[in-house]
Amino acid sequence: RPLRFLLRALVALIFVAAPAIARQLVIKNFDEQVLVNRDSSIDVTENIETQFIGGPWHGIYRTIPIQYPGPGGFNYTLLIEDASAREPDGTHLRLEQSHHGPNLEFKIYVPNADDSTQTIVLHYRVLDALRFFSDHDELYWNVTGQEWNAPIQSATAAIELPEGAAGVHAVAYSGVFNSRTQNANVTVSGNMVQVES
Repeated sequence: RPLRFLLRALVALIFVAAPAIARQLVIKNFDEQVLVNRDSSIDVTENIETQFIGGPWHGIYRTIPIQYPGPGGFNYTLLIEDASAREPDGTHLRLEQSHHGPNLEFKIYVPNADDSTQTIVLHYRVLDALRFFSDHDELYWNVTGQEWNAPIQSATAAIELPEGAAGVHAVAYSGVFNSRTQNANVTVSGNMVQVES
């Protein structure tokens, strides 16, 4: 059957006032590329440009919501595998992962982070990202997550759907989880969806 997608991207931006102390973390740019595969998995690559102010800093935490309410009162859980972190030049970064309630947390160690701006490239695969309905397939994806204790100055996402995807409809919500505020720009061109906030 022809592929039809309803794409919902949740860009959860958190704007936090800077604390009075000098130590601060700022996400200057959060850029994500999502490749939707025909087997219903997605490959996600995140480029997280992070400014480390004051010190010492050892890295960042990236928290991904993986449990969502499903039909009949049963939660469904996203299955994530093949997680890795690196610097833009390909140098691998140490990564540890743990589960905290409905979230998967990555602890990414960044050497020489004190008083610097570093870009962390995080990649992972989600095995069961798509949901299927009688008249469309759906990707409901929380781009940035909502667990940051740092301001995010800019967030972008590029979602590439399989060739032949038809009737693509996309909407992006911003703000706290479950917000219906739509102050992100969404552009659909063929099988590509771009989101900026």
